[in-house]
Parts: sequence; C-alpha cells; structure tokens
Amino acid sequence: GNTAKKKEVKMRENKAGKKARRGRRKCTRKKFRYVTFPLLKPVLVSVTVLNVTYGFRVFDLIYSLTNGGPGNATGVINTAVYSEFSKGNYAMGTTLSSVLFLFIMSISYFILKFMNKGGEVEQ
Repeated sequence: GNTAKKKEVKMRENKAGKKARRGRRKCTRKKFRYVTFPLLKPVLVSVTVLNVTYGFRVFDLIYSLTNGGPGNATGVINTAVYSEFSKGNYAMGTTLSSVLFLFIMSISYFILKFMNKGGEVEQ
C-alpha cells in the first residue's frame, strides 16, 4: 500500500518536472530567438560580409606563391580572370569578371536580406 503511494507521488513529480523542463527549454529558445539573436545580427552581418570579402581577395597570395599551380589546383576565379586578361583574351576576362560581380552581389543580397529579416537597416 505505502510503496504504491510513493511510486504514484514520484510519477507525478516526474511528470511535473518534465513539463517544467520543457517550458524552460521553450523559454530559452524564445529568449535566444527574440533577444539574443537580434542583438547579434549586426555583428554576424559584419563578420559574414568580411569573411566572404576576404575569400574573394586571396588572389594576390595564391598568385604570388603558386602562380595558380600545380596545374590549376590552387586556382580561383580571380586567377582565371587575370590569366585571361594577361593572354589578351579580353572578352573572356570581362565575362568572368561580370560573372564574379553578379555572384558576389547575389551572395551579398541574400546575406543582408537574411540578416535583416524583420528589422530596419542599421546605420
């Protein structure tokens, strides 16, 4: 009799504890989503844009160290643009430059759109 009652009390406490933990988890997620993340957005935008920009600015390092080689193993689109212009193939160099420009603009647009969701542009 007495052990059955203890088990029943323990089960109720367990269920109440689970509900409380579930509620705290929801509260933590909401706090992160509505408080922490919006405060971090300007920093995340800056870091993301700077990292993407740096990724496209590695041409000088790659070209001076490896000349895009061996083969084209370390070649990036910037080295392809440079090699086309240096060969005198201006049409292909201009095309590659335009593709690179459109690619960077589309990436930047989506980064800024995602990071600025639901808010105004910060000055």
